[in-house]
Amino acid sequence: MLINVTHDKDFQRYLDRVEQRLHVEMVPLLSVGIRTQVIDGGVPAHTLITRRGGKILVKHYKKIFREVYGRVPPIQKADDNVGINGFMSRMLSYLETEAATRIQYISQSLADQVRTLLLDAVERGLSSNEIAAEIYDMSPDISRNRSATIARTETHGAALWAMDETIDEKEIPIQYKTWWTAGDARVRPSHAAMHGVELPRDEPFDLDGGQLMYPGDDSMGADEGEIINCRCSVLYNTGESSLI
Repeated sequence: MLINVTHDKDFQRYLDRVEQRLHVEMVPLLSVGIRTQVIDGGVPAHTLITRRGGKILVKHYKKIFREVYGRVPPIQKADDNVGINGFMSRMLSYLETEAATRIQYISQSLADQVRTLLLDAVERGLSSNEIAAEIYDMSPDISRNRSATIARTETHGAALWAMDETIDEKEIPIQYKTWWTAGDARVRPSHAAMHGVELPRDEPFDLDGGQLMYPGDDSMGADEGEIINCRCSVLYNTGESSLI
């Protein structure tokens, strides 16, 4: 998976399957969160989303890390759980911290979106009941759209993070890495410009919105515009770089 290969088609198919799992779980949570904000206010809605959503993300991240670890050569034997259990034990606190951080952002972003709708409705002179009814009607579409973005962003980021950690855990001698896009019209210009760019593994990719060690990486403070809805991947090579 993404090591000594010339494309990322298998990885993209994997992401497509995993994204759907998170999307299905997030839709009802966000829908309830929207309605809670309209009826009870932002604080109860935030509490609801962060409490339930944090658990959903932790479970999602853990499953991705297990799956990626098991797919990266050398492949783990089915009857040998020592490696994966040790890996997951070491990663658990990081996954929980990341989930807690990400769900706070998700909750705040949704709250801001709903607040904008509320203010717009007030400016149009709608009554409280009319506002509630309008946002209730909109909540399914809002929830589906937001959940799709969350599922893609969180799945993508977690999978490439898991790959990076697995490479270290299995001590795979990566010499260089190559940025790889989905190759279609939806790829943002800054990422299209990076397609095929090859670097030593320990050097960051330098984009318009900041530096990333791999697509979806926010550890170096890259702008969210480089991360949200990204579908790029990175190909790792254990051989000699073509730049040498």
